[in-house]
Amino acid sequence: MKQEEEILQSAGEVVEFARQYTNDQLKLLKLELAENTSKLIASLATSLAIIFIGMIVVFFLTVSLALIIGTWLDSNAAGFALVAAVYLIMGILLNIFKKSLLTEPILTVVIRQLFD
Repeated sequence: MKQEEEILQSAGEVVEFARQYTNDQLKLLKLELAENTSKLIASLATSLAIIFIGMIVVFFLTVSLALIIGTWLDSNAAGFALVAAVYLIMGILLNIFKKSLLTEPILTVVIRQLFD
């Protein structure tokens, strides 16, 4: 009888250890998820800030380029139209090749951030 009680007690301890282990693993998973999510959000925020600053720089360079071309052509409107045409062509090309130029690289970065 005593041996059966010891077996039952040991089984109860094993169940309690398994429950505690499961709880610890769940907590660890939550912490890892929180860490990876935080890294991803920080990376995205940094990237967005850099992109925003880059867009401002490109805007001013574009205006300058349009004015320079306008001076050469004696028509600011022609300079802006020419720069707009270049951006239109770039937009069409980007739309054609968006999967290889945008979608796949962005997915790769996001997945790498989540699982590193």
